[in-house]
Amino acid sequence: MKSKKRIAVCMELIWPYNRHIMINSGIVEYSTEHTDWQLEQCEYPEVFMARGTKYDGIIGRISKACYEKAAELNIPTVNVWMNSPVRKSIPTVAQDYSETGRIAAEHLIARGFKRIVHIGYKKCYSTKLHLQGVQMVAREHGLSCSSYRVSLKMDENSTEWTKFVSDIQKFQSGWKAPVGIAVVNDEISRSLASMLIYFGWKIPEEAAIVGAGKNDLICNSTNPTLSTIALACHERGYFAAGLLDKILRGEKVANEEHFLPSKELVVGESSDIYAVDDPYLAKALKYISNNSDRELSVDHIAKTVGMSRRTLEYKFKKKLNRTINGEIIRLRIERLKRLLLETDQPVKSLCSEVGFGTNSHMHNIFKRYTGMTPTQFRKKHITSRAKT
Repeated sequence: MKSKKRIAVCMELIWPYNRHIMINSGIVEYSTEHTDWQLEQCEYPEVFMARGTKYDGIIGRISKACYEKAAELNIPTVNVWMNSPVRKSIPTVAQDYSETGRIAAEHLIARGFKRIVHIGYKKCYSTKLHLQGVQMVAREHGLSCSSYRVSLKMDENSTEWTKFVSDIQKFQSGWKAPVGIAVVNDEISRSLASMLIYFGWKIPEEAAIVGAGKNDLICNSTNPTLSTIALACHERGYFAAGLLDKILRGEKVANEEHFLPSKELVVGESSDIYAVDDPYLAKALKYISNNSDRELSVDHIAKTVGMSRRTLEYKFKKKLNRTINGEIIRLRIERLKRLLLETDQPVKSLCSEVGFGTNSHMHNIFKRYTGMTPTQFRKKHITSRAKT
């Protein structure tokens, strides 16, 4: 009887992070569906390899020590740790945090925020990518973005926590309300929200917060509840296991990063507001956001909010520096981008879902605003995550 391949899985599940658990579940699902692997949870495979344990493959959060020992023994490894010091030396499946940052910034700007702040960790790769996405969108809208960093160990002990509180106190002293804050994960979001409330800020009226990770235990247990972006954690584990399977079957897999897109933005109380001082404009923005996938006319929107078309158009141009039609198109394009990346639906079937009347109209508008067709956009962004 052929023995099962022995695979070490190092995911540090003792940490209460939803992303670790979901990546692990993706690994398990792929293994169950496609292989006869024997998965062994092992946080430090290098220790057991040094004792003579023989693994056929290793997958998970790969440290330098693990990588070096595995390389010495010619054992294939696949990494899912964004901050791994060896992520460029072996196949790595990563979250596209640049896209995650774009989603957060688009949401905040669509809600009327003109002052954008980014908060992440010091010396953190995912923070670097997330900031790039936020800054890219801010520049597209003619806005600036202030960036701040906190320690990765911010909540490990009272000394680190005191430093975190001191940092937030210093950061917020230079902010002017209303401010939209894009945060690299839900863990910082939770602590940030508490500290801002402590320092007298009203959330979301004065400070709107969007995190990432969709950790429901965190996002739904705080007051206010937190807006967050769901990441492709389960998919990362599944994809990574597929890469390891390919290697074990003798296929060539490049030592490069494979980025997977985010899934969706879940709006909580921490950003559920429109940061404009005009109630008619706020009502119009909310109506457009909720109905951008439907047929909309400027006359109908003006009638819905209770003012003339001319007056509403003037308010949009003066307060937001964009037209009503421009806002409708912007929201439709952003929704189309997410559908192109998050689903495998044929492009021609998406025009009705995003509110474009015809397929040709959708193609023309999308190319005018992005410089490429929907098909080109999809191919460009999924090239590095070829199907397993």
